[in-house]
Amino acid sequence: MAVRLARFLLGVLLLGFLLAPAHAADFPTRPVKLIVPFAPGGATDIIGRLLGERLTARWGQAVIIENKPGAGTIVGTSAVVNAPADGHTIGIAISAHVINPSLHANLPYDTLRDLAGVSLLSFQSIAVTANPGIAATDVRSLVDLAKTTPGGLDYASPGVGTMTHLAGELFSRAAGVTLNHIPYNGGAPATTDVVAGRVPVMFDIWYAARPHVEAGRLKVIGFLDAQRLPGRPNDGTFAEVYPGLEVKSSLGLIVRSATPRPLIEQISQAAREAVQAPDLAGRMRELGLEPIGTTAADYDAFIRREIARWKGVIEAKGIKAN
Repeated sequence: MAVRLARFLLGVLLLGFLLAPAHAADFPTRPVKLIVPFAPGGATDIIGRLLGERLTARWGQAVIIENKPGAGTIVGTSAVVNAPADGHTIGIAISAHVINPSLHANLPYDTLRDLAGVSLLSFQSIAVTANPGIAATDVRSLVDLAKTTPGGLDYASPGVGTMTHLAGELFSRAAGVTLNHIPYNGGAPATTDVVAGRVPVMFDIWYAARPHVEAGRLKVIGFLDAQRLPGRPNDGTFAEVYPGLEVKSSLGLIVRSATPRPLIEQISQAAREAVQAPDLAGRMRELGLEPIGTTAADYDAFIRREIARWKGVIEAKGIKAN
């Protein structure tokens, strides 16, 4: 009896081993949904559509963009969690993916248990910009301004718990200055108030800030990159003054963790090759994104590290979602 049972279990394991690659080889068998957790028009949506075009050409099946904005990307991520674990529903994840587990006490999913990374596609630089009328022109003078402003210096961000909000908190801690976070419901109203002079400074992704800087409505104080941006050699970084102070917004692909591993690897390879191809990589750089393209394992490791990093900041500052 024991021998027969052992043979049966061995047969099941071998069958699973043989079927998994075949399943991956047949992928996709129907159109693939790419869930974008934002409304159409922003950088995330644009990259999703550009990537979708290239994956459609590669796979011979349509990659359909579904925009599911809301709740700081939780709506879109939930759609991935609730889809079949067959690779035909892929989600785009931004930095909120690694912040939400610490920011929200009752997420409708467990980020590490229910979801798997496919590939880290790109990083986006975070810029600190200011109304042209304020005295600060670089990182050091911004620190001086914060130290001499009674009650501390106000700064705007697109919302509570965003990567840009947390970047401001890290800068405040590193510089030993008081910064007062003024959250907005999105980047557009925050930018409007900084341009109007109602708030002096803003932390935002470079893609969103860039048109206003180029039009002269805002000026750059510095970037939260390790090195200066190739296209902005005269603008310093915060790391030049505070070594290690580096924050970037990330963008990657996720699927349900129950998706067969060979299938995740296949999707990861397709995504990596797409973002590393000269045409898409060039377009991403035009949008202010740094093309990356990692393995699934490397993106999973990145997600775990970032969750731990931002948990410490969120808990230390007592930050809660609205």
